[in-house]
Amino acid sequence: MFGYLMMKTVFEQLGIDLYQQMADLSKRQCEIDCFKIRGTIGSCCSDLHCDLAIQYAAEKGIIIEPTANKELPAMGEDGCIIPPWLRPMCTLHICDKSLVNPKFYKEYFNLREKIDAYEERMYLIKETMQ
Repeated sequence: MFGYLMMKTVFEQLGIDLYQQMADLSKRQCEIDCFKIRGTIGSCCSDLHCDLAIQYAAEKGIIIEPTANKELPAMGEDGCIIPPWLRPMCTLHICDKSLVNPKFYKEYFNLREKIDAYEERMYLIKETMQ
């Protein structure tokens, strides 16, 4: 059983790392595309996305204390306070402006395939534990 738990922990860290890589990749592209057009990054964020991410974290047993930002309760001074793996709907979001960049497109979908494979394996692990 200990070996299984150790493997599960290592595998969960892989997922955390993959989502962080995706957040870093999309943030770089957002800084290029969105900042030029709107003068800000994070313009795709909404209170609904914050609420969904806070709820998703709670389902994982992690309580997120909202920030003082009334419009975007998960948005702090330096960006979102919720780790990328606890906000998959936000982390995986890309806007249409980013898709016209062939280098970004390739990097995004290569990483997305890895995340999808990870999520599929996590689902199978959870199913076998029930």
